[in-house]
Amino acid sequence: MSAFFNKTTVILIILLTLTIGLSGTAHAANITTPSPLPTGYANVFYQVTLAGGGRPPRTWSATGLPSWLTLNATTGLLSGTPPAVNTYTFTVTMTDGNATTDTVVFSLPVVLGECSFIGTSTGSISFSAIDPSTTPGPITNNAVTQQVLFQCNTTVTYSIAMNPAAPSLDLGGNTIPFTLGVAAPGQNITNTTQIPLLTTASTILIANYQNAPAGLYASGNVLVTVSWTGTSTGMMTAMVTANGTILNICKVLPPPPGTLTFDINPSVAGMTSATISSDLQVQCTMNNNVTISAVSACGGASPKLDTAYPACGGSTINYTFSYLAGITGQGFGGAGIPLNISGSATSANYENAPVGSYGDLQTLTITY
Repeated sequence: MSAFFNKTTVILIILLTLTIGLSGTAHAANITTPSPLPTGYANVFYQVTLAGGGRPPRTWSATGLPSWLTLNATTGLLSGTPPAVNTYTFTVTMTDGNATTDTVVFSLPVVLGECSFIGTSTGSISFSAIDPSTTPGPITNNAVTQQVLFQCNTTVTYSIAMNPAAPSLDLGGNTIPFTLGVAAPGQNITNTTQIPLLTTASTILIANYQNAPAGLYASGNVLVTVSWTGTSTGMMTAMVTANGTILNICKVLPPPPGTLTFDINPSVAGMTSATISSDLQVQCTMNNNVTISAVSACGGASPKLDTAYPACGGSTINYTFSYLAGITGQGFGGAGIPLNISGSATSANYENAPVGSYGDLQTLTITY
């Protein structure tokens, strides 16, 4: 008898699992925004948000930023208004949540925008010396003491606005409104036309300064905004100041001073008054302290009527000459201030005087 044996082959497959620790830079911090950055325009607000990889949260820092540009440490937003044409270079570092960093040196080109200042963006107007006694009319003796020039592309239409819209000069709470002359709105002639922002059309109306106290008046900064539309819209601002000096002034109003007339009867004792045909009236700058003094031609500080006037040296009669020796200016918008000129003589000074015509001249000096 024969026997058959079945043989079964068992194959054991041993699966070896090899775990390999992988390391690399796939999740490291990296700044993905390329340099140079998008072009900016002079005097036009600029912003760009930097982008980067790596594990959040990401923080941003920079060195060498120009003074007008800021970087948001959380969002990576670069923003600011470039003041002039230039190419700015600075270094930005991004740090990710794994504390890995990436650093990139960026350049930011700034070119001439649709409109741009040429040089300074601050200006000033001077109204010089303002005489409140002048014939009614606007003050036009102003000067542009510091000009602001700007250029716009030929495709641009610009407009100009001011804040405050109605500026004023100020001295210790006393204000004088004025009109600031600025360039007319419109379209540039060529890309290189330099447009003066300020003009000598700045004015002050006499009604606004004739009763102002004397002194140096000045405005705070007037914000002048140039806005434009064209292939793009934008705006830029200039700061303008103005000043003017109100003078201490007095003037004598017509008619001219009159004559004091004494009608003296030596047989009548007592005081004899004189009458004046026309009193003297003056106008002076508001709140200005004014002093007035008088000197007699024939008697100096002690006035005398003299038969030899104007040569003097004849028979004399002492008399008094009265007037307001001091006044406070009331401005030039109303009536003048009478000086209340009068005179008198006593019998002791004329009862033994020879008959005749006596005269004298009083010279008044107005000091302000």
